[in-house]
Amino acid sequence: AMASRWAKFLCVVFPHGSDFAVPEDSHVAVFNSGHEFPYHFFDWTFAADCAWTFFVMNETYVDVTALRMRLECLWHEVPRVFGRLADRHDNKYPMVRGQPLTVPKLTGGLLVSRGAARNFTESVSRSCHPVVYEALLQRSQREVQTAARSDVGPAFTAGDFSAAICLAFAGVPPLRPFAHHGEHYVLGALAAERVSLRRAFEFDAQLVGMRACVLVAHPVGLRQAQLLGGNRGTCSAAFTAHFASVAGVSLQVDEEALGYYADIISQKIDSCGWIAPPRSESPALPPAPDISGVRKLMLVGMPGGATSWFFDALQLSARSGDAVHSGYFHPYCNELWRFELSHFTGAPEDQTFVHMFRQAVPEAHFDHLVSMMVSHAMKGKVSGMFLTRENINVLRVPDFARQGFHLVALYRHRKHTFPVSDPGGSPESYDDGAVFLSTLCRSCFYLQMYHAIVTQQDLEDEVLKTLQQFLLYVDDRGARLVLVHTVFWYAVLRQQRLGGYHLPILEYGRIMTGSREEAQGYVLNALPRWPGFEESVFALLSTRKSVTWMEQREEKYLAQLGTAEAVVQEALLVIRRLDPHTDISLLEM
Repeated sequence: AMASRWAKFLCVVFPHGSDFAVPEDSHVAVFNSGHEFPYHFFDWTFAADCAWTFFVMNETYVDVTALRMRLECLWHEVPRVFGRLADRHDNKYPMVRGQPLTVPKLTGGLLVSRGAARNFTESVSRSCHPVVYEALLQRSQREVQTAARSDVGPAFTAGDFSAAICLAFAGVPPLRPFAHHGEHYVLGALAAERVSLRRAFEFDAQLVGMRACVLVAHPVGLRQAQLLGGNRGTCSAAFTAHFASVAGVSLQVDEEALGYYADIISQKIDSCGWIAPPRSESPALPPAPDISGVRKLMLVGMPGGATSWFFDALQLSARSGDAVHSGYFHPYCNELWRFELSHFTGAPEDQTFVHMFRQAVPEAHFDHLVSMMVSHAMKGKVSGMFLTRENINVLRVPDFARQGFHLVALYRHRKHTFPVSDPGGSPESYDDGAVFLSTLCRSCFYLQMYHAIVTQQDLEDEVLKTLQQFLLYVDDRGARLVLVHTVFWYAVLRQQRLGGYHLPILEYGRIMTGSREEAQGYVLNALPRWPGFEESVFALLSTRKSVTWMEQREEKYLAQLGTAEAVVQEALLVIRRLDPHTDISLLEM
């Protein structure tokens, strides 16, 4: 076995006790590491003799041929470690030497280049020794308790957290995601169902840019393997136990490799190209789970609108079997479903931002996706509570209402919102079109929301189109951000009137300034009569801001953004003239 792995391009390493099959690919070798999970992730001696080594879980389905073809686009002597990463919206970050680390999802595997193995095998063996790892694991249990609470999205476990720290101690370069989210080679859970869903999306002219040929690195059962094998319209698959050969592969050439190894890369371009699946007939969507018995609640708001404060209190009502996720339908906050979501909802952090002001999406496809996602969050249970929040894609509120969501909005007036607080490290100046990824920068969010409005080409609502043109003539940056807040909230109010669905809107100022008894009744009347919410509201009101704080916010707003308020007042005059039927008293000063 040791001799057979020499000069292999790709080695796949399983933990001890795994039942795996050898793929019919002469460039690939498969090994039992002899170590129990997760310690097999840290024995990189296997990686020294392979161009690339993929450390995976028990009973993991790996499309080794597609993976090999993808890796031929990269130079294996450069030290690299790839994985499926938890995103920056997780509740905790491991810090080493004052620097935040990326956290790998070990269930998605670790992909190590020979360059990394040659440089770091010994240090990884020391820093991730079982004794060290166990000590980090015990300490990490408390650190990640909140982050891992619901296990419905990218939240990492204590084991993932510990792996990130010990790899950093070893000096390993920061982990990088394997390919762009739009070319999801690491598909994750519900592999067969999601491939079928992508096939259906691919045929819809309104959902362009989908790629349905993917690599799966996640435990797949026999039934799912059979379903995957039957999706020949998506990928040509020929199964040998857990392995398959897939024709469709997306091209993503590494810039560093292209710069230094152009001759090698040029020889590999043909094998890295994407092969479009045949389109002979429109595929059927996979069966939609029934989520009608799930109690679904969504909190609606805006960035900097105190929704985190309100949501933290609401989630105290969650019981065993409930699912809680603070941004489940935000594509940048839910890495598992990011590929599918990014064709319906938008994120300020990437190129999907245009969807944030998208007036309509294909209802059948979106409803199907929401059903699958909620069912997955509930782990297939048909009852219980599902709690989430939406403070970016508020134009999708009518779609969630159609799906039976209970909705409640928290409106924080602009005079209590702006200027928004940005954490240290946020950009101090803003270039139109820039996307800022490094911090939770609320000003950056509003900037991208502005771009989402002014670049929108499919608006049919005449009032919204007029406001779009109004925004184009606003030059002042502060005025743009404040007006975006007003326009998005107006869109929420207008959609509610036209759609006729129930959306109670709680005013932040009234919660803060009313007596405790008044505020308690005010909030409870907006929430559904579900167990636990009385305790949540009690906790919420225990952390209210003072009236003095509110007055100081108003003074700061008028002092710094008085010009912006004048622009907003002009826009409100336009709204009243064009839409006299929508009640916009909420937006008044």
